[in-house]
Order: sequence, then C-alpha cells, then structure tokens
Amino acid sequence: HNFDSLMAGELAQYNFHQFMGTPSLAMGQTAALYPFAYMAVALSRLFFGHVFASADILVIFHLLVGGVGMYTLASRVGATRPAAFFAGLTWPLSSFVFFVSNSWIVVAAVAAYMPFMLLFAILDYRKPSWKYVAGGIVVRLLLFYSGHIQYFIYSVIFEWLTMAIYVFASAEKGQKIKSFGRYFLRLFLSYLVVLALSLPLLLPM
Repeated sequence: HNFDSLMAGELAQYNFHQFMGTPSLAMGQTAALYPFAYMAVALSRLFFGHVFASADILVIFHLLVGGVGMYTLASRVGATRPAAFFAGLTWPLSSFVFFVSNSWIVVAAVAAYMPFMLLFAILDYRKPSWKYVAGGIVVRLLLFYSGHIQYFIYSVIFEWLTMAIYVFASAEKGQKIKSFGRYFLRLFLSYLVVLALSLPLLLPM
C-alpha cells in the first residue's frame, strides 16, 4: 500500500489493510519512511511479479549488510582475516538472528546496522573525524527508520554501554575520565543530530 501510494506521488498516512485502518507514521513501528523497504517491494515486483517476496528480500539484504559490517568491525579491532571472516559469517547466521528474523524482520535490521554503529563509534574514538560521526549518524537513522523503535532504543543502550567499557579499557591510566567525557560529548552531539532528523517519524506519534 505504501509503495503504491509513493508511486502515485503520495505518502501513505494510513494502512487500510489492517484493523480497519492504522496510521502509518503515528505508530512508530512501520517502516513507512525506510528507503530499503521500498527497494525490496520494487525488486519483488520486478523479479517475481508480486510483492510477497518483499520481506524475504529485505531480510536477506539486511543479513548481507550485517555480515559485511561484522567482518569490517572485527578487522578494525584487530582480528585476523580468517577470524574476521568467521565473525562476518556467523553474526548474521546466528540462531537468534536467523530464526527470529523469520518472524520479526526488524531483528535483521538490527543485525545489519549494529556492527556499523559500533564500527563508526570506535573509529571516531580512536581517531576523531567528522566522517566517522557522519557515518554513525547515517546508520543510526537507517536503523531508526527501519521500524519498531524499541529495537533502536535497545541498540543505542548497547552501543553506549559497549563504548563506555571500551573507552575505560583502552584509555591511558590517569586519562580515563577525561577521555570518557571528551568522547561521549561527541557521541551525545551526534545523537542530537539523529534526534533532529528523526522528527518526521517522532512528531506524528
């Protein structure tokens, strides 16, 4: 429904095919503003002639992205190439991600973007750069707009806890508090940008 509305030049405000009509934006669970959801519908229609493969295409896409993300993350934190490859292979194919994504496709989105959230956070801590900040903002927004905001909140909590442990473990002795404060100020500012760019979905709620 959302795809057909978009092709007609409109943004669907309601989904009339569930519960006699549900709001597309005000619920905070739909992926009405998520670009890859529309990509999946377009590919399903192109290759299968219908929309019923859209969810499968979206999950496969997310699992592939998650594999690349985990491989890159493992490589950047010092893993050997075989170990990074193993991490990239087992992360999206872990029993939880693989089977739960069969019912709740948003779990596949978390598997896709969580490694990149940690990757850009770690890179920005090691060598502060606005390109890493921008990369982190983009992947957080993609996860946010993929739907089911509670999973985004879980991921943010995990990111902050992971980075707190990482900063304290890697900072030089006597510099831990200073390093912690300096880094998390940058992280907090980046999340203000994420919040501002999330308003198209947050305001209708």
